[in-house]
Amino acid sequence: MYNVYAICIAGPERADDYAALLKAVRKVDWNATREFLHEHHPHALTAIILFSGGTVLHAAVDAEQEHIVVELVNMISEHDLAMQDSDGHTALHAVSIIGNYRMAEFLITKNKNLVSIRNIENDLPVTLAMACEHKDLARYLYSQTPFVDLEPEQGHNGAKLLKRSIYARDLGFKRLYEMKLVQAQFQQLLSRMCEAIPTNTSSENVSDIIAPAIFSAINKGNFEFVYHIVMKTHPDLLVIKDVTNRRSIFLLAVLHRQHKIFSLVYNLKKNKFLLNVEDDSKNSILHTAGMLTEHTIDHIRGAALQK
Repeated sequence: MYNVYAICIAGPERADDYAALLKAVRKVDWNATREFLHEHHPHALTAIILFSGGTVLHAAVDAEQEHIVVELVNMISEHDLAMQDSDGHTALHAVSIIGNYRMAEFLITKNKNLVSIRNIENDLPVTLAMACEHKDLARYLYSQTPFVDLEPEQGHNGAKLLKRSIYARDLGFKRLYEMKLVQAQFQQLLSRMCEAIPTNTSSENVSDIIAPAIFSAINKGNFEFVYHIVMKTHPDLLVIKDVTNRRSIFLLAVLHRQHKIFSLVYNLKKNKFLLNVEDDSKNSILHTAGMLTEHTIDHIRGAALQK
């Protein structure tokens, strides 16, 4: 997060140095705006020109000058689009408040990470859009926001979005019904799969059918599948290992940075035994946590899976 207070104090410019720029933006005078920016480049694009700690882009959004916003987005770097004002608002937060769909599209096209930035109240752009009853924009932002950002572990945005969606009658009840229906169908399917696995299944069936399905579920982070099939119905499957490296369920959970699946070990009485299991290269849980894989950067969360 940018420290806007530090920028305000440390920067040599004052807000009144940019009065002409602010005037040009609010009058939708792109020629004057562009001329000012070229003369003061590169500082003017990222300078704090508003009392709220905002930049020229924040000013253009607040003034609802769509044409100038588009031009500025083309000029500003992907990194600088994430600048926040004193309320922690990026330009996308500001757009979410006024409800301009086209501005949001331009911002997200340039920097997809904007949807995941929180303001000082911990609000994501999608929750602000729904709170302000900009339903079309909220639906778009919802489609662009990674689901992980709405998980309970990441704060209250998911709960806020659901509550505000219900109040606004959006996302919507049809959408909520569809989500509940899919979840119910998934639970039904899991129950039938659990019943279909006999307690005396052959070792060939385990190694050829059941184990690969479990390992695939771990790789994809399918917590429900692992929990119901292994923990709830067939705990004897806890000892299975993959054929390639002889890695256990929990070694694989660490390797693929699936912290929620790994956390299941703490509810087991024999957790110390399971945590001490090594693969065929004598790699322990700690060794596996230190391995760099394609999952390392995107999925690692929580101290339990870090070196």
